[in-house]
Amino acid sequence: SIDHSVASVHSFTGTMAGTFTHTSYDNVVTVVEWSIDDSNTAYRKMTVTNQEGKPCSGEGQVARKEALDQLDAYSKLPGMTGDAPLDIAAKLGGCSEKTQAELDEEKKKAEQAAYMAAACDY
Repeated sequence: SIDHSVASVHSFTGTMAGTFTHTSYDNVVTVVEWSIDDSNTAYRKMTVTNQEGKPCSGEGQVARKEALDQLDAYSKLPGMTGDAPLDIAAKLGGCSEKTQAELDEEKKKAEQAAYMAAACDY
């Protein structure tokens, strides 16, 4: 039988830039951790917990422009605790200038290569 699972294409080893929590007016809690990964790209891990206490998480590389725009938006919101978003943005300012489309294409190619390697190893 062939194992169709895809190996992780991004192993995180990097430098933490900061973490903050935003609690919305309707008690949705969002925890965002920002780092700079081993390829000098902004890396975000986000966990959103709804009013019923059900969490949903996601993580991955984020283009510098999108990261800085998101951090700027968070800096203007009430309900923030933790590291200041603009302090995190200052740490991410030297990250790779790749666009989100370029990062997504790299991820797609890496996933395809990992899938092909797993499919050929039967």
